Amino acid sequence: MTVTDFRNRAYVTGNATVSPLADNVSGGSYTRLLSPIFDLSSYSNPYIDFTRWFRALTAGTDDSLIVSISNGTTQVVLDSDLNASPTNAIWITKSLRLLDYITLSSSMQLSVYVDDRGSDGYVEAVFDKFLIEEGPLGV
Repeated sequence: MTVTDFRNRAYVTGNATVSPLADNVSGGSYTRLLSPIFDLSSYSNPYIDFTRWFRALTAGTDDSLIVSISNGTTQVVLDSDLNASPTNAIWITKSLRLLDYITLSSSMQLSVYVDDRGSDGYVEAVFDKFLIEEGPLGV
């Protein structure tokens, strides 16, 4: 079994056609994407793959994108980006071995959190190509 994304669709914080300032996360607000709960208890070596893009308009470290996973008891951060990062406004692809981060269960849930803590700018984020698949056996 493979848990996969929705083909030609991505999760986007805003998709306004007029201006990015018209449809974004700003002014101390946040948004969070929560996956449905899924079962990884029968996996022996799963990898999570995704592509993400994060842009923060302001300087400093008050804006963030955080990708985390929970097993129903524990939540761990898989990936994060701050607007002071050199990865600001570029596509990043990740492939992470989940056993390096968390114990697997039948109550797994992915969270993508985007936050603009300041009042002087805005952030935009995209989360795409989500996939969990069995990795190389015996690794």
